[in-house]
Amino acid sequence: YKKSFENYLQGCYCGEFFSGVNCEIPLCLNGGTTTGNNEGCICDIGYSGDHCQHISCLQLADDQFEEAQSAIGFVIRASTSMKSQLNEISATADKIVNFYEQHYPIFFQKFVLTVVSNNGVTFSHDYDIGEDFVASIRSLATPPTETECDDALISGISKTLDNNAFKKYPNSPIFVFSDGTSNDDFTAAAYLLEQIVNNHPKIFFMITDSPSGNCNVDVSTNTFDQLRSISQLSQGLLIQTTLFQLSDATFSVAQDLWQFDTILTNDLEDCRKAPVFQPFFVDQSIDFLTLIATGCECETPNILFSISANLSPILTLPNNTKLSPQLFYSNGDFYVWRTEKPPVGAYFLNINTNTTHNSICQYRLMGRSTYRLYTSVTDNIYTDDTYHAPVYKTTSHLVARMDSLYLDDPLDATFEAVVWYNG
Repeated sequence: YKKSFENYLQGCYCGEFFSGVNCEIPLCLNGGTTTGNNEGCICDIGYSGDHCQHISCLQLADDQFEEAQSAIGFVIRASTSMKSQLNEISATADKIVNFYEQHYPIFFQKFVLTVVSNNGVTFSHDYDIGEDFVASIRSLATPPTETECDDALISGISKTLDNNAFKKYPNSPIFVFSDGTSNDDFTAAAYLLEQIVNNHPKIFFMITDSPSGNCNVDVSTNTFDQLRSISQLSQGLLIQTTLFQLSDATFSVAQDLWQFDTILTNDLEDCRKAPVFQPFFVDQSIDFLTLIATGCECETPNILFSISANLSPILTLPNNTKLSPQLFYSNGDFYVWRTEKPPVGAYFLNINTNTTHNSICQYRLMGRSTYRLYTSVTDNIYTDDTYHAPVYKTTSHLVARMDSLYLDDPLDATFEAVVWYNG
């Protein structure tokens, strides 16, 4: 601690933790007092460390922060109109299981399958082995249902999140397959929102048209907006895809789950109004960037697929040059772009659309990194977190936790948070 040099008065220049002619007296920060023999500090409530330099929360968070392993959930609407989709869904599950067994064999520890039909949850079970999960999907029946298209999707997601696997492995993904939207009541929706705030799942809605043509989702309805809001809160996506692209579209999202964390996210009622320069930072731990986005022109009611919003991203690199990320996958209004080994530094993202009409869009920029960032809010300095999300018109402090980040001098580290809203 004694970073000093002698001057002509034979004194010392002391570091931040000591004082005295020879830097022999420890300084006690944050209201702490020195012991009688000046050998240490007695810290005030809420602080710790040799010099009381650390905040010590009296009430610690009970959250789970281990993300080396994960669960994955499928919520499937089982009905006659979904019979053709089941083949694609089982193929998707098989592809995901094989991919992770080959590349990251310990990542998925639990596989949860939930089935909804006739306005309720008819089946929910978890599996330790991926092959059993796939076999269970293949065995699903598609009986006639009283509900033609919309069903208890929200109840199905809640049932999945109630499974112990999603409590043990928070931040896990859930894929919801349906040819309709949700018809759950307000109570079910409110409970799901609470679960999302507490467990932080990423929910991806994979919506398809039915081959019979009976189920065409009306994108102008409140129920469609409700699914979009759920995907927004969970940092997932609402993806509309054709029947024969369902498997590939799902897998294009699912293969980028291991060690990926969200860097930037935005949801817009009109993608033409996307911020021109959205800042983000790439550090030395990030070796891969993935940008996934959906966009649709929503002027024509009762039609699932309308004219494409034709989204295109532009990255401004740290050296101020422009880069268009490589398009890895596209299907209708769903896009996946990738960039390998991005240079370290500050970036700007600009999302463009060539449409002249109102176009909804969602996009998520993710990076593969060994670091993990968790955020919460607290109402006082002695509590780790009071709420898992901001409360409307309630003043609170933003708190964060970063895992796998080791600093030589944490006290001299500077952190910056960028927060914006779409006004």
